[in-house]
Amino acid sequence: MSLDEVKAHCRIDSDEEDDLLGTVIIPSALAMCENRTGSAIRQMEVTETVRSGQPLSFGMVKEVVEAKVDGHIISCEQVTKARRTYIFAETDKDIVVRYEAGIKLQDYPDVKSWVLLACGWLYNNRELKAESAPAHFDLLLAKVMVPNSF
Repeated sequence: MSLDEVKAHCRIDSDEEDDLLGTVIIPSALAMCENRTGSAIRQMEVTETVRSGQPLSFGMVKEVVEAKVDGHIISCEQVTKARRTYIFAETDKDIVVRYEAGIKLQDYPDVKSWVLLACGWLYNNRELKAESAPAHFDLLLAKVMVPNSF
């Protein structure tokens, strides 16, 4: 998500608020999207500990870089169901998994629209007492939404 795209969407012509947009508004909108969907929207590398058969924390996993048990690299199987990625390995110990996750927003125009709407909403509603964004905006996130796993 570029600063120029957000400025065009918000109809901001000056450079006076570039710092606010780039360091607060855009990162906050992306974090909101990740929180709502359970999916990594920003490109990231994540390291976390799971047990065999447990899901990784983020949806939209691109690749498991490495899995280790007791500091030793092991082979594991990566299975993705309903945008949630599970790790399977023949061990009953903790598995430290390092993986890459995230999407390219240009491949998900509906998600990009949501992030732009969130940027506009955050820009125009800077106070905590402001009303929340309309819930129907979340329909734009369907392609990356990780279902609840009750």
